[in-house]
Amino acid sequence: MSQQENVQPQENKENEPEVVSPDIFFEMADEYGYDHRAFAFVYQALLDAIEAGGGGHVKAKMIADKVRENALKNYGGLALEVLRYWRVHTTSDIGRIVEALVEKGLCLKSEEDRFEDFENLYDFDTVFRKEYQIGQNRSAAPAR
Repeated sequence: MSQQENVQPQENKENEPEVVSPDIFFEMADEYGYDHRAFAFVYQALLDAIEAGGGGHVKAKMIADKVRENALKNYGGLALEVLRYWRVHTTSDIGRIVEALVEKGLCLKSEEDRFEDFENLYDFDTVFRKEYQIGQNRSAAPAR
């Protein structure tokens, strides 16, 4: 059984997450090759996962699940296309973005953390296209 990825945002002296300038995401886009919005989106998903988990470290699956949840909530049936436009095609891409956030000091990781834990957590086509369509069909069904 592999160790799960645990990360948390960099905190200031009052143990509050640091306020992040959007400029850092533009710089990261130039350096790492993903759209600047991908960095901001994954960073927000990280913060949301921490909040949902009660604070502290979160695992790779929690972050990836929050990316999926937020993408479907914000973009609905277009979530897959939006993520692809940002050059995010797999959960491994989410892991690379989190790794970049760690490298830039926007979040912390422990010694046990492995970015490989983001690999193959779910298939984008399945969760953003097929499962979304199934969910839409259920909600559109007439009441009996």
